[in-house]
Amino acid sequence: MRNKLFMSIVAVEVLIFGAVFSYVTGLTSARARETALETGRARAAAAASRIATTLIGAATTVESLGSSLETCLRLGRTDRSFVPVQLLDILKANPRYYAIWAFFGPDDWDGKDARYRSDPDYAPTGAFVPWAYREVGEPMVYPGMAGEDSGYYESFYTIPVETGAGLYMEPYLEDSTEGQLLLVTYGRPVKDDAGTTRGVAGVDLRLDDLSKYLAAEEARAGSEAGTFSFLVSSDGTVLAHEKDSSLIGKKVEDYLGKEEAGLFSSAIPKEGLDYEAEDGSLVRILVPMALPGDSKPWIYCRTVPTASIYAATRKLEILLAAFFAAGIGLSMAAILMISRRLTRPLGAIGEAFAGIEGGDLTRRVHVRTRDEFGTLATEYNALSEKLGMIFGSVRRAASGIQETGQRLCDACARTNAALSGIRANIEESQTALESQSEAERRTREESRLILDDIGRLEREIAAQADSITAASAAVEEMVGSIQSVAANAEKISSEMVDLDRSTGEGKDRLAAAIEAITAVSSHSDDLEAANATIAEIS
Repeated sequence: MRNKLFMSIVAVEVLIFGAVFSYVTGLTSARARETALETGRARAAAAASRIATTLIGAATTVESLGSSLETCLRLGRTDRSFVPVQLLDILKANPRYYAIWAFFGPDDWDGKDARYRSDPDYAPTGAFVPWAYREVGEPMVYPGMAGEDSGYYESFYTIPVETGAGLYMEPYLEDSTEGQLLLVTYGRPVKDDAGTTRGVAGVDLRLDDLSKYLAAEEARAGSEAGTFSFLVSSDGTVLAHEKDSSLIGKKVEDYLGKEEAGLFSSAIPKEGLDYEAEDGSLVRILVPMALPGDSKPWIYCRTVPTASIYAATRKLEILLAAFFAAGIGLSMAAILMISRRLTRPLGAIGEAFAGIEGGDLTRRVHVRTRDEFGTLATEYNALSEKLGMIFGSVRRAASGIQETGQRLCDACARTNAALSGIRANIEESQTALESQSEAERRTREESRLILDDIGRLEREIAAQADSITAASAAVEEMVGSIQSVAANAEKISSEMVDLDRSTGEGKDRLAAAIEAITAVSSHSDDLEAANATIAEIS
């Protein structure tokens, strides 16, 4: 009983502790994961914000440049000499800029394009398209087309003109003396007082150092092993990658696949988006990076191993499991001690009951506690004493019952002998009755056969009577015919007598006829006698 009590309490305790542990662990795991994701989103948002700050700074420079150019147009200060110098100064002051420029449409700056066509710096169109750029790291500036009139009014010019606002355009690869460079352009329209677009001011930024910048951001954040970041433009081009620079300029669909690439869109909420990738081994955190003007946002992606997200959770789970195990162990020890204290009196009472089962009614239990066990022991002692008295009375009564039973056995033996004689007589009577019944059955069978024979004779006699009746009718008919023939014969005889008198030949013939008739008459008498005999038989 003690073991059952102990195991029952331990089982209930384990179930309660297990349920609490599961609930706390699940709640803690979910909260830890959410905290880790929030931290990841915060880090990604901070890094994206610092990158955006650089882009915003470049856009601010272009906006200031555009404003100064619009002021020059408004004031009529359209000298072509100071703008290239201003662009070169800006380029020197900002090492991250690859080029800065201000392209104006034909005659949209000073209306003197025709005058400058013959100038080598402005040939062949004379348009004012100043731009400063870096050639093998050295800043250079050109005020005009310098003999090359292509590449000045392409998408980086037409898009700001069409939108009427400043924006970052999609990144692109540019061939240079340093090889292919990944660039991004911010352009803004330059307008006059009437709101007419005269040109576009812009800056070209190199993005090849963004990967180093991402690595520096992750190092600053103290990221876990296996964590990396990459930057994707609004059209899905990889702009920077912390781990694999060979992916720069490629489409994210070629990198991650079509299904994941579909998540890199402008529909990402402002607070960010996270999802599991590569069968749950990685978690990607996407944060939209807002760009100035009408630019479409870029996507900052921070990839974190799932194991690192749950590392703190696992440590907490191990700590909680240790606390729960220690608590269960201590409670089990306490329960064991209490159960022993509670069940020891019950053990003594159980042994006493085992003695009663073996026939020992003299055993007594010595429990001196004042609780329920003491009361039970007192009740047991009283029960044992009463049982001893009852069993003594039962034994005496059993002895008398045994003597009476012996007498009953003797009477039963005599009764059985008498019953055996009666049974033999009954069996003999039954045998005689069975013989008599068999004889009666045979007599009934023979009577039935005799009755069947009588019925058959009655049917045969009835058939013979019918035949005799038919024969009698036929004989009577023949007698009538013969009597008629006899009457005719007598008549003929009388006539023949008359004829005899007339001829002797006729006499002879008449004599022969009379003999024949006589023979017929005698035959008729025989038939009448036969008919009488048949009638008697009938």
